[in-house]
Amino acid sequence: MDQAHAILRLSSNDRKVAVQAAFDLAHMGGVEAVPDLLRLLSTLPPAGAEALHKLGAFAYALGELKVQAAKPRLIELIRDPRTKGHRGSFLYAMLDLDCRDDYDFLYELVFDDYFEVRAKAVMILNGIIPLQDVEKLVASRDDLLERLEGVPLDDERSIHLCSLVDLLDAELEDWAQ
Repeated sequence: MDQAHAILRLSSNDRKVAVQAAFDLAHMGGVEAVPDLLRLLSTLPPAGAEALHKLGAFAYALGELKVQAAKPRLIELIRDPRTKGHRGSFLYAMLDLDCRDDYDFLYELVFDDYFEVRAKAVMILNGIIPLQDVEKLVASRDDLLERLEGVPLDDERSIHLCSLVDLLDAELEDWAQ
């Protein structure tokens, strides 16, 4: 299949066709599809399962293609209450994007109700913690320790909170040396 045909399939009313086209373009390295993917990501409202599946696929493709211009819309989608339970694909798309200016936003996602959101937020933070100032890291560590006091050890949230404390400790240790 060529990229031109896959780009045409992105706008299909059939969710399966549009989703497969996005995946195909991501795997082909279909940079020619970036304008169409950005347009679809920006114009499709996140209402209903069909739209959320399409948005997730478009986000995935843009993330695989490392399209920094998608980040504002991805953050908007993550903040939208209608995407609750479907945010993992939007965060996955941000894994290889420059998120150093989004530390506070990502930090708050570590406390999300969904495992996938927390895990991906920690993964992204792992890459940007070294780029933050020491005061922010100390404040984050103190906040995490305070929040951990109320979380039972058998609660899965404690895994992500503890791993983030470990990341912050390692970075603060590097700063001290």
